[in-house]
Amino acid sequence: MAYAGTKTYIDGTVLHMWMLSETSQQLACMCVAEGLPAHCEAKSEYRRREILGERLLVKRIVGQSATLRHNADDDPYIEGCQAHITIAHTRGLLCIGLNATHRMGVDVERYGRRVLGVRDFYVNDEEKTWLDTGDVDGHMVAWMAKEAIFKAVGERQQVGNYASDITVDRFATPHRGQQLAHQGGFKATPYYLHTTMGDRYMITFACAKQYIQKTQIHNQL
Repeated sequence: MAYAGTKTYIDGTVLHMWMLSETSQQLACMCVAEGLPAHCEAKSEYRRREILGERLLVKRIVGQSATLRHNADDDPYIEGCQAHITIAHTRGLLCIGLNATHRMGVDVERYGRRVLGVRDFYVNDEEKTWLDTGDVDGHMVAWMAKEAIFKAVGERQQVGNYASDITVDRFATPHRGQQLAHQGGFKATPYYLHTTMGDRYMITFACAKQYIQKTQIHNQL
């Protein structure tokens, strides 16, 4: 696993990134060397790589043999650690974000057209008035924004409908290599969004705007 560095967001969240290129067998050997459990019951090779990679990256971040678990909402948490955590992965990239004080969410995806095929699932009528049907990257921005907000909400049973419950404000689709700060919302709660358009991957971060305001006030003191 090649450590790809960190990215710090305006609210203080630190996102750690690893390029995930090893097989599950190689990752299992790395877990053994680090004193971590190497057993994984996932059936698919892809999922085994994700799980083992998560264990290794969590140890690198926390600095000890921390145990990664999931609660009833399938939200990840590190046993014995009070920090909030979010995890996202796609083929070849694993991201783990931590924040000491509040919830947040991250989504990562490779570029692709599959978001167009499920447009009606996550794009509401108002968003359809400005999101062009042929704008693939724009649809990815919208989809990933809603995924990141969904993770940040926490109590996921509150989200009954992706299209109506989670919204994205109008934005101008950035070019690849650019970044975009934009906004969305979950019901009555406004959310801050930040999308990074890389060469191969897009990464989107979300947190409630109230935490951005609190961080700015704290920094001014």
